[in-house]
Amino acid sequence: MKVKRSVRPFFLVAVAALLYGLYTGLGKLGLVGSFGIHHHGFVFINGFLGTIICTERLASHQRSYLMTPVLFIFAGYTLFIAGFGDPGILLVIVAGLITLFDEIIDFGMTKKWKESLLPLLGWAAWIFGNYAYYRVRLYPIGIPFWEFFLLMIILNSRVKQTGNKMLVIYMLPQLLLLITGLFIRYHMFGNILFGMGLVTSAVILLLREFKTCSIPVISAYLWLALSGLAHILVNELTFRFDVVIHTFFIGFVFNMIMGNFPHLIKKVLGSEIQVDRMATIWSLLLTISLLVRIGLGDLLLIADMRWIGGVLNVLVILGFFVSVVARLTTSPRTNSSS
Repeated sequence: MKVKRSVRPFFLVAVAALLYGLYTGLGKLGLVGSFGIHHHGFVFINGFLGTIICTERLASHQRSYLMTPVLFIFAGYTLFIAGFGDPGILLVIVAGLITLFDEIIDFGMTKKWKESLLPLLGWAAWIFGNYAYYRVRLYPIGIPFWEFFLLMIILNSRVKQTGNKMLVIYMLPQLLLLITGLFIRYHMFGNILFGMGLVTSAVILLLREFKTCSIPVISAYLWLALSGLAHILVNELTFRFDVVIHTFFIGFVFNMIMGNFPHLIKKVLGSEIQVDRMATIWSLLLTISLLVRIGLGDLLLIADMRWIGGVLNVLVILGFFVSVVARLTTSPRTNSSS
């Protein structure tokens, strides 16, 4: 298999952000040095996940200017780590603006709103969330917008994979709940509305896809529902921020990555590998490790279980990506022109 040279370096950008994010995550648990712990969320979400998403878009559309968002994200999180927060965040915002502009171009050419609505809303939320974080430097302000962004991008990917464009129609009431909750989040019932939007989204997705999707994807939807419940009950939870963000970003997002990685490899690298059984095993291990961290550590307040669960989270995530690399380099693969 010949890896597309245009995207190979961007995977290194994503890997660097992933490793730094995992390291600083351990730092937040007090297990390694405290350097960079305040960078954890920004680098993990914008650096790692943002790079993966923009690289996938570059591979799909084959437009050379779409390299720019990835380069801006890399420069942005590098500056952020180096202590130049303002220019770093602004570069990430510009990366979002470029990608949003590209989505608008696509919509102008196709006039197919079902294919454009979710990514348009998602990239708008990316920009708004990073701008909000730029203004106040508080993660609780930016996190909900980043959650909405990732949910929209992931749902759009599922629509494309399954070909079920009606899913967008079914999601319209949930989109209204989520958007309303975002903009009144710290007033009245914003947390409850946003949480209800996540829970009902998970229920609809499970009902529509349960018979056809993989175990990691089912796990992802279950964690999405738990994330919604965490938002609804946020004021009642002791380690509420830890529960809210990790049910979503580890439980939902990483299970979805595991479930969709064969599709991503095929789309970006032009090759097919079979990792379904492996992804199922790692997904189950991730769920167990997260239950240790959140169930025993955050909810039952067993302090040792928080850091044990956190270490297990890191080991499982690293183990999954190492196993994918091993499979890519050792297993027979079928080249694909798609």
